[in-house]
Amino acid sequence: MRGRLLISVIVPSFNRPRQAQSAITSAMRQRDVDSRDVEIVAVDDASSPPLRLSDTAPNVRVVRLAVNVGPAGARNAGVAASRGEYLAFLDSDDRWLPEKLSRQLETFKAIRAQHDGAPVAVVCGFYSPNTLTGRLEARMPRGATRPGEFVAGCWYSPGSTLLVHRSTFERVGGFDERLRRLEDFDWFIRFGQLGGQLHVCDVFGAVVPPSSGAAYEDVMLASRIIAEKTADLAHKLTTADKRKFAAYLEVCCGVTAFSERRPARALRHLIRSFLLSPRTRAQTGDFSPRSRVVPIDVKAVWNEIMAEAA
Repeated sequence: MRGRLLISVIVPSFNRPRQAQSAITSAMRQRDVDSRDVEIVAVDDASSPPLRLSDTAPNVRVVRLAVNVGPAGARNAGVAASRGEYLAFLDSDDRWLPEKLSRQLETFKAIRAQHDGAPVAVVCGFYSPNTLTGRLEARMPRGATRPGEFVAGCWYSPGSTLLVHRSTFERVGGFDERLRRLEDFDWFIRFGQLGGQLHVCDVFGAVVPPSSGAAYEDVMLASRIIAEKTADLAHKLTTADKRKFAAYLEVCCGVTAFSERRPARALRHLIRSFLLSPRTRAQTGDFSPRSRVVPIDVKAVWNEIMAEAA
């Protein structure tokens, strides 16, 4: 492979061999992107047994970590080992749809050609189940251009939709490795503080199941750390921004408590979240009105994801 590549795809994985293989395969099957311009860096976060891929290509490699460092550290290790001009992230239990990378790259290049030098990130639409009903939905997030918008949460699912230039990632800095959860939320708050602009490519490019494996204590700790780090930003936030920020942290804690079968605790968090920021959905971010029809081929991908996770 050449010394300099166009795109590096970072896929962190811990004890998800089947899902990681499928995620990587979805990244390998991107249309209208020359495979010679793309590398896929799978980061094995000290899985037991070690991650072994049955279906690989010359542009796929595995970086194994000796100790488990969590998603933030694994992503940072993948970035450090990568060579691409652009960085794309894909969680090991998610899937990309075939036009994701090519369409995002087109959007990114069009934006940068007329941009003023501010940090830029491009995300895309995705399919994910409704947190409350479990029904698969098509979600097209709205972009964000001011710091107060980024404290409302990660409604754009950056773990599998984000495309960013390496220079921007280096300018913002890596993911905070103290955070076992919400590390992408923290990264985008810093991105917003630097004047970052989040743009949305008009394509549904990923299928994103609910995140699993989060420990309630990890989410609570991450919430406290992020709240402390964001205190200096308070004077730039409106009252509505501050309430959405607190509401997002509450809903994260509530969803995790529910997954650990702590219903009373989950209910307390969720009630506080909805009182802070009244809304009709669990998400605190903003979505564009789009058709909620989910294509049959996407439903097939969803069924495969659910079967692998069982």
